[in-house]
Amino acid sequence: MIEIQMAKTAKMTMENVCILTDIERPESITKVLAIAAQMVGAETAIVTMTSRDMSGVELSHIAAAARRAADAIINQTSFFLHIPRY
Repeated sequence: MIEIQMAKTAKMTMENVCILTDIERPESITKVLAIAAQMVGAETAIVTMTSRDMSGVELSHIAAAARRAADAIINQTSFFLHIPRY
């Protein structure tokens, strides 16, 4: 069994969580991250996008919109992504 410990303030800061991932990342890790967020009462959305070829590439408009709607972002992508501030 896996024990997950989170800070007491996690519930206050993570009401709406977006887990941003790509098709190359392990699904098992994405699920554990989602479970951890749900354990503190967060509404959790998993956004899976196609993988990028290198770091610094801008997010798609769909992924950027999900990111803006969230209180907290868990970035589980293969490369660093440029997140525009629209």
